[in-house]
Amino acid sequence: MAHNPYMPPAQPDPAANTRQLAPADAAAIGKRIQQLNSLSLALGGPGLLIQTIGQFLGGVAGTLVTLLGTGLLIAGLVMYARMRGQSGWWGAMGLLSCVGMVVLLLLPKRCHSCGQQTKGLSCGNCGAPAPK
Repeated sequence: MAHNPYMPPAQPDPAANTRQLAPADAAAIGKRIQQLNSLSLALGGPGLLIQTIGQFLGGVAGTLVTLLGTGLLIAGLVMYARMRGQSGWWGAMGLLSCVGMVVLLLLPKRCHSCGQQTKGLSCGNCGAPAPK
């Protein structure tokens, strides 16, 4: 029988790809998510504060302090994007200030194990802990 090029592609069976994660692997993923979340707060919070201080200083010193704060904020946003299962390059949205942070908040969460979009506390595909 010849292949029909106009026939839609066969859909894979989602149940066939479902695999459950070992408890130790799930715990390691959960720990990594927690580390990335803590790092994003530890870098981003002071970065935002230092940026604000730099704006009040003015002059060359203020510009340098603001640049330091911007660097810290972007590093924190890189960790946040990675925590959500996205590419760290999304952290560059920090250059857009508040608009960039809103965009990062709206990024969909992706599973750290299988890469599928997740909602809730765990991945519906593999059972891994979902990003926060």
